[in-house]
Amino acid sequence: MPPAPQASFALGFEGCPAEVTGSTVGEAKTFEVNATLTTSNNATGTKGAAAWSIGVGAENLTIVSIAIEGTDAEPALIGGMNSSQVVDPALDLGSGPQGQGAVSAVILASTEYIMLPPEGTARIARITVKATIPEAASSGRLFFVDGLKGGGRPVENVVALENASHFPSLGSCTIDLRRTAGGLMRPGDANGDGGLDISDAVATLGVLFLGSAEGFPCGDRSATDLGNVSLLDWQPDDTVDISDAVAMLSFLFTGGGPHTLAPEANAKGCIRIAGCSDFCGQ
Repeated sequence: MPPAPQASFALGFEGCPAEVTGSTVGEAKTFEVNATLTTSNNATGTKGAAAWSIGVGAENLTIVSIAIEGTDAEPALIGGMNSSQVVDPALDLGSGPQGQGAVSAVILASTEYIMLPPEGTARIARITVKATIPEAASSGRLFFVDGLKGGGRPVENVVALENASHFPSLGSCTIDLRRTAGGLMRPGDANGDGGLDISDAVATLGVLFLGSAEGFPCGDRSATDLGNVSLLDWQPDDTVDISDAVAMLSFLFTGGGPHTLAPEANAKGCIRIAGCSDFCGQ
């Protein structure tokens, strides 16, 4: 009779978004991902993993927290042990990457012989991740890796089944990070009312010289925000200043030239500007 097949395990991720987008460079986006353990070819028929340890690395992403609350392991943990923590990048990461990550070690309640299901996929950790929107499109990655070190010894990715250690295959997920094209704006619309008139020149001067609390429509609402510079810089000279208000008034009343973005605008005079919301309408 041929021997029974050996149980196999695979670590993976569930809920990784295909992409994370934002309208402003440096904008922080937070989301949750589940670490999963898949069990296959388990000849025991009734017993699943009773303990495991994992190490999760992050590239161009930041792991904010790791926990088992809300996972398939939480109901089985009573009477067991859980040690999950974010790895301090300043610590020695052993054979793992020199970067930020998280580790988790779980031993289920052996006195009650509680364990994960013998087959299939179970969620074993809930990971909160932060992504920062880059200037140019790039990608972030979450991956399982051996050698991450939290407050104790370097951690291996290992699963215990019937008092034997098993080394799972290690999965990863890649997330595209990019800045969106931005909202539709009318070039020069300093007060965000969808039009272009003398009130925009007044709003520009109010922000520059009176410190108007409303600010400009885009990004952090300051005169240096890249969205507002694109929106209001008529010359252009990469700065929003009094000359832009003068150029706007000249266009409105004395035949001066249009905003530098006007030739690119659509029939409604609208153009997408990164860091801005839709104030112009479709």
